Amino acid sequence: MGTLLDARTSMNINVPLLAPSTYPKNEPVLIGQVGLNVPPETTGIIRVSFDGIVGIELPEEPIKLLQVTLFIVKGTLASDPIVYQSSQTYSAGVAGNQLIPLAASDYNVPAPSTGVLVYTLYAAVDMDTILRAGPESFNASAYTG
Repeated sequence: MGTLLDARTSMNINVPLLAPSTYPKNEPVLIGQVGLNVPPETTGIIRVSFDGIVGIELPEEPIKLLQVTLFIVKGTLASDPIVYQSSQTYSAGVAGNQLIPLAASDYNVPAPSTGVLVYTLYAAVDMDTILRAGPESFNASAYTG
């Protein structure tokens, strides 16, 4: 049986926005970030589980093909090591609010010398007419044993 080390939540947008902003094309946008307290002397296999949701709004005019990519990095920068990545593709005929859920994990994580494991969730889109509508939530829990 595992032992919970820490659990954190990053809530960015908790309800769909009435006036959402536009995602920049092909640029990662920070959705959420968590810092899990994990003592450097932690023994056993450390594993981290994630869940989250990202809400987008697609335009009413027809789209040819849209890809939304969600990715989690170990660290704070989009260029840090990716521990999870998924893509959702939308085609013509799909419009309005869309929710993209995620569930992921990082296994056999070394205990951090600083005592904090930082993970960041990013989203990127390949069109410039996609709205950041919400909700946006990112959760992480670290276990050992």
